Amino acid sequence: GSGSRIAGGIGIISAESIGKEIGSVITVKRDFKVNSIDFTILKNSLENCKGDLRIYSILPEDNLDCILQMPIIQSIPISEEKSRYNIIPQEEIQLQPGRYYISFSINEIDTNINGKDTTGKEIVFPLYMKKSFVRKSNSSKLEKIGFNIGITLKGI
Repeated sequence: GSGSRIAGGIGIISAESIGKEIGSVITVKRDFKVNSIDFTILKNSLENCKGDLRIYSILPEDNLDCILQMPIIQSIPISEEKSRYNIIPQEEIQLQPGRYYISFSINEIDTNINGKDTTGKEIVFPLYMKKSFVRKSNSSKLEKIGFNIGITLKGI
């Protein structure tokens, strides 16, 4: 689960945060087949925005190993409206018992459209009260924060 929604709480990812990951750690107690990955965006003003969803196995000493063979990339169009995303992975994702880090990051935007600056452009998420983790780069360790953006895995 994503935790309790924080009334009026929003999380913002700006153009300056490309490549930074935010997500949750889950513990799987029995085999779990991922059928969909769901999240909600309240609005997006980033041109040609592409989000990257990843699932990492957490190894000893909190090292991460991406278990996906095919990247899960979602185009996120400009919108002032709330949008729900229900992504069906192209590959079969079978999680074994263990700990996993499920993350979202912006991996691509147009940084300079027709000479316009991207300052102030952002993607806005609802916030949920449940601890989460951020990672500034692929070589960074996970840093704990007290809220998350509500990514959920559904499956059997």
